[in-house]
Amino acid sequence: MTSSQTTTARIRRATKADLEELSHVLARSYARDPFDNWVKGAKHMISSANTRDPGELKALEHMRYFQWSLTRLFLFCGEIDVVVVPIEGKEKIVAVTSWVEPGKTADPNPLHMLRMRIFRIWRAWGLKPLQRMLLDFIPRTDKVKKAAFQARGKEIKNAWYLAVVATDPDHEGHGYTSMMVRARFKTIGSLPIQLEASNPKARDIYAHYGFELIEAVIMGKGKVDSDGLIAHGEKATGVPSFVMVKWE
Repeated sequence: MTSSQTTTARIRRATKADLEELSHVLARSYARDPFDNWVKGAKHMISSANTRDPGELKALEHMRYFQWSLTRLFLFCGEIDVVVVPIEGKEKIVAVTSWVEPGKTADPNPLHMLRMRIFRIWRAWGLKPLQRMLLDFIPRTDKVKKAAFQARGKEIKNAWYLAVVATDPDHEGHGYTSMMVRARFKTIGSLPIQLEASNPKARDIYAHYGFELIEAVIMGKGKVDSDGLIAHGEKATGVPSFVMVKWE
């Protein structure tokens, strides 16, 4: 990327018209993420977001279905910020953050699920990924967060939820997500923000932003390894989902 592209990067609010492009950026960003490997029941790690392997390209397309559905949900119930930069004469999305404001929930209702095209995920991965999200991940992490808020005499409904932070792998290292997060901090003020970090690197970045680690909730223990890949025995340590809160 040229320096001029970096300096002309700008933040804007995403719309429904961005849905397809967002799904591609997010699929690339989370192509090798341990949490997403656990969700989809992966047996092998995708080598790169820029892979040319036919099997891996198919896996990336299936990941795009999943990210399309999640993005559709956050367009319904939240707000999506993107960083765009000029590439070959056109603005391209290179980084994404998804937020849910206080008083709203990211838990999908039946109407949302219908409009999220969940059937594509079901055809690609089966029912287990939806069960992992709806019956395991959400209830367990919500329980931890609610307990943390209650211990401080606060209510989680009064907090912002930072649901997604992602950068296209080809555009990492330019501070794009930091641009969006810090801009939001200015508008949010002293209200708390809660999230789940999907890997240790993300956990450490959020800690730098002032988030406190509440608990590492282990997903898939006894079934997947630390990369989220199907495993057995001692290797099946599970994948941590780091529940974190920025209190003010």
